[in-house]
This record gives sequence, C-alpha cells and structure tokens, in this order.
Amino acid sequence: MSLYSTLQYFNQQYVFVSVSPQTPAEWRTVFFLAAGIYCAGAAFYGLFASGKLQPWAEVPMGYVPQMETAGSKRLGDDEDEEE
Repeated sequence: MSLYSTLQYFNQQYVFVSVSPQTPAEWRTVFFLAAGIYCAGAAFYGLFASGKLQPWAEVPMGYVPQMETAGSKRLGDDEDEEE
C-alpha cells in the first residue's frame, strides 16, 4: 500500500502541472481525483488482503529464544537492583 501511495503522489504532480489548479472548482477536481485513487487502493487492499499467518512468519518447531546475558537488563526489572 505504501508503494501505491508513493506512486499516487508522483502521478499527482503531473496532474497539478496539467490542471494548474487556481479556482476552487479546479482544486475540487484535483481533490476528488486524489481521493478516488486512494479509495481505489483501499478497495483493492480490502478485496485481496488476508489476515492469514504466512509460512515465513511461523515460529519453527524446537525454537529456543536466546537467553539473557548477565549484563543485560530489561525495562521494569527494578527488583534485582541493589540499594
């Protein structure tokens, strides 16, 4: 979606040059054109996007996270501090 938005931004520059909006009606045309492009992108995303977990994002069987080293400290671990 980010790439689509970026491409829309660059295409909008060509529209500004060709339309040269000066009156409110011309600005309205540019606004509705940009809004239409964004809505089309959102509709495309809504139709084809999925919330299904992808194979590359699954945690492998037998995975053991790295253990903390003696010098590392996590946020909120104030109990181990010496006063």
